Amino acid sequence: MSTKTGTAALDSVCRKPLPSLRRVPRHPAGASAAAIPRSNSRDATRPQPFQQARIAIRQEEVMNSTIKHPASRDIRTVLPVILRITLSLILWTVGAAAMNLAAAEPKEHRIVHDFAVDRAKIEDLQSWVNAGHDSWCRDPQLVAATALRRVSPNLADYELASLPLELERSRMTSIVYTFHSLNGNSTYRVTLRRHHWLLPISGSLQKTIWVPERVEIIARDTID
Repeated sequence: MSTKTGTAALDSVCRKPLPSLRRVPRHPAGASAAAIPRSNSRDATRPQPFQQARIAIRQEEVMNSTIKHPASRDIRTVLPVILRITLSLILWTVGAAAMNLAAAEPKEHRIVHDFAVDRAKIEDLQSWVNAGHDSWCRDPQLVAATALRRVSPNLADYELASLPLELERSRMTSIVYTFHSLNGNSTYRVTLRRHHWLLPISGSLQKTIWVPERVEIIARDTID
């Protein structure tokens, strides 16, 4: 039995594979297993320094954009409000200035005197002038001054003498003069006319008398 047992043990030994004598390529002979670098799955997946820098830059850009967007939204929201307030202040200032100017300007009052046209009396006056009397009735400026004295008895003669009438409009059969008082509170506008139905009596338009038709008085309130 001892012979069989030894033979079986020898067979089991012979059947075991011999250790390989081939060396690991790219490693020097005699190098120990501890000296051989081993690759680690974690090292393979670990980002390199350049990739880490790119990731850091990208994160910073995202953070900046996140910070800037609320600021831009705030500006877009606040700007229309500021513009509306500014416009309201401008309009209020302009309106207040206009009100002050309107309050400062004196108020005007207009009074109009229309002269009655009595054809019979005017024809008699034309005949009287043709006879050589009151020839000044053919001078429109003198007729306008006489009409001013009739509607405004307080108007002094020296005012009419020192401040001549201003010719505003002149036509063949109508003429308008403007007169300003010395104190500047009143303006007079006198309208005269030559009636065409006087031509048979006067004989020509140049000899036809001027007749006052209207006097308009523009009175202004004095500012204390």
